[in-house]
Amino acid sequence: MLFIPSVSGGVKITDYSTVGSFTHNWDPKCYYIRMLFWPAGSGGGGGGRQASGAGSGGGGGGGGTRLADFDIPKSLLGATATVVIPDGGNGGAAATGDSTNGSNGVAGGVISITDVNTSTIIYQTTGGGGGFGAGVTTTGGAAGSNFTTGGAGGGAGGTNAVGSNGGTGAFRGGSGGGGGGAVSTGGTAFAGGAGGRLEANYSLSTISGGGATAGPIGTNGGNGVNCPSVSLIGGGGGAGGGGGASQPAGAGGTGGFPGGGGGGGGGSLNGFAAGAGGKGGRGRLVIIEFLTP
Repeated sequence: MLFIPSVSGGVKITDYSTVGSFTHNWDPKCYYIRMLFWPAGSGGGGGGRQASGAGSGGGGGGGGTRLADFDIPKSLLGATATVVIPDGGNGGAAATGDSTNGSNGVAGGVISITDVNTSTIIYQTTGGGGGFGAGVTTTGGAAGSNFTTGGAGGGAGGTNAVGSNGGTGAFRGGSGGGGGGAVSTGGTAFAGGAGGRLEANYSLSTISGGGATAGPIGTNGGNGVNCPSVSLIGGGGGAGGGGGASQPAGAGGTGGFPGGGGGGGGGSLNGFAAGAGGKGGRGRLVIIEFLTP
């Protein structure tokens, strides 16, 4: 049977939205706790740097995070808890030399809360997968995976084409990063993919203009949109960087807060720098304490 706590005594809400470790002191009147977790988003993959005629793929966008919720009676816990808010996963490095591949993005960090009295982890969870680094045009970076229902996967890096758009988060999860643009075997550069849009509500509609702007040719992708401070939704995905044939490629944009995936870096031809993957958005924990009258 579902337990619905009474709000007759009021509630106390604490929002942990900066990276670090914090001590949380439970209110003396607290009798029941509800927690909403957004782990960190994952980084996008770095773009490849290949010879003319081989083509050069863009990096895959990083996966967005899910929303996880957890309830527990206060009677099972001590007076204080330790909260750890993770930073977003780093974007993958761009190819560092001619005829080399980009590096994979890093998965988002673990978010947790631990009871200080017993050193027992009350709850912890991690985000989605990092975007894959790109090589030649036939092996553009694969998109970062979503962890579970809610967080959206990133867009695949371009392979002879523009990068794919990042997916939009569902059930208040973070959105995926856009894939980086490629350079085709014929020497044509392509734009990156747009970042995944912010989800507006449980009907799965999206906020107008909530997707990061895709990077044009040789241009960095836009950063993911941060969720409004009063909202309980995941951040938008960073956009993919544009490919560069006769110029450096663009880097992927940073994932929005909380938990948006970073964009993939654009691919380039030898002699020009490829684009690095964008970093994922940091995590967030909202604690709701129900108080006795």
